[in-house]
Amino acid sequence: MLDSRTKQLAHPSQGRVFRTVNESPSPTMAHTARGALGSLVYDATRMFMLSVILDVSERALLWFWARFRHPFAAKATFYQDDPAYEWISHFLAERKVWQRNSDDVTISARRERRGANLVTSAYPGFSEKNIFECFPEPRGFHGFTWRGCKAEVEFTKPDIIHTINSEPREPAKLQVILYSWNKSLIFTMVEEARQAYMSHRTGQVMIRMVRTNDRYGVEWSLLKSKKARELDSVILDHGIMGWLVSDIQAFLDSEAWYQEKGIPFHRGYLLHGPPGTGKTSTVFAIASRLNFDIYVLSLSGPRCISFPPHMP
Repeated sequence: MLDSRTKQLAHPSQGRVFRTVNESPSPTMAHTARGALGSLVYDATRMFMLSVILDVSERALLWFWARFRHPFAAKATFYQDDPAYEWISHFLAERKVWQRNSDDVTISARRERRGANLVTSAYPGFSEKNIFECFPEPRGFHGFTWRGCKAEVEFTKPDIIHTINSEPREPAKLQVILYSWNKSLIFTMVEEARQAYMSHRTGQVMIRMVRTNDRYGVEWSLLKSKKARELDSVILDHGIMGWLVSDIQAFLDSEAWYQEKGIPFHRGYLLHGPPGTGKTSTVFAIASRLNFDIYVLSLSGPRCISFPPHMP
């Protein structure tokens, strides 16, 4: 039996002659193949190790930075459904933080005055007379200086689509980081922002309305601001306006009693009468006197009734 590596050679004048032929690759070719395979494995291993080292280094740097900056950094978070969010938004807009750091804007033709304080301050030239609105689109971290201290602010907006039947989403938020050994300065900043905002809206009443859509869900939207109105500008029967204001003020002063008794701190008033008898004007004048915002909830909107948004 002949081996597969042996070839049989026949010659007419001779007997059978066998010659062994080696059909395996030459040593040079085998060495080259092994070298190429080894090079690929080496390069792949090196890239894998490099990626691991970079990932570990990044995590280590973030870990050290988080602990290194902790002794001289204070962070405050402001959620969009809280009044303090408007304080800090106005505070940042007055310092043109968005204008310096954000090149992207959103144009809206709706008549809602959502975030109007950001528009007029951050983008000079835009006013309430315009038929469209311009909103800054801040992304990532933005730096600014306050009282000689470095500070950063990050705007975070949920990207998930929210519907009325889904779980409530976390509202948009602003996170402000102030770098200072005196951590109490962050409270000073918030108080300064509050005072500036209240001074800015002095003599104005903010009117808010429920807005619903599949992306933002159900939330209060700033519709517009109007100049405050005096109580004596509304003509009612003698004593009605004074009684309303005093009763509301007494209710506001009794919050502790409601909490002690475990009674919900709510109170409602029904104003009725034909159109033009002063119902809306009465509400507006009382809100002006007590420095309150007006929240409008349409009774014809079943979605708003079944899932009312949080009221600040």
